[in-house]
Amino acid sequence: MSTVDRRNAVDRKRSDKLKALRDAGQTRNAASVAKFFRKTKAYTHLTLDQRKQVAAEVATLVGSWPDAVLFGEVADKRVVAGVEEQAYEQVLTRYEAFLARQNATGIVAYDANDTVVERFTALMERFQIVGGAWRRFNHITAHPFFVASHTSDMIQIADVISYGLRRYYENGETDLINAMFNRFDRLGLRLVGLRHARGHTACVCLICSEPR
Repeated sequence: MSTVDRRNAVDRKRSDKLKALRDAGQTRNAASVAKFFRKTKAYTHLTLDQRKQVAAEVATLVGSWPDAVLFGEVADKRVVAGVEEQAYEQVLTRYEAFLARQNATGIVAYDANDTVVERFTALMERFQIVGGAWRRFNHITAHPFFVASHTSDMIQIADVISYGLRRYYENGETDLINAMFNRFDRLGLRLVGLRHARGHTACVCLICSEPR
């Protein structure tokens, strides 16, 4: 199909899907699906292979940026309690440590999500007043900024980075993570910008195999 025909065909399929859900009385499910459709509407003219190519090009671009420093947390929800809050603090702690080494200050921006705004803002306030489990937060300034992803290229790039990590751990796909793995923060040979939280389970993944 042409890009126009493909978009029109997807729109028809999506309309049929939502109608079927509503006719079946699945109003809440229909609202959730409609929200997902709105978020992905801008990409329906692309084939699956084209979408994969876009993600691969972004990952390669990130990996080529000499001044980019990445931070991340991969957590196994089956063994990590309070996974969202713990991952949030872990990433902030690594970022704070990096800023301290650079004697610099920084801010934190997030994809706008109404379900986490109040909780993450309160957590940041607590970290800045009393510190976290591992260190005080003296170099991250102000409160978190929440930005709609469709208005920010950098938020979208962060989504691709997260997507690459997820595809590796859930599907064993290495292309995306390999393209940008060298940009995660390091101290000499030690990988300090990325952690795989897995409880006491043994692991030989890319992260766990690195010197720490």
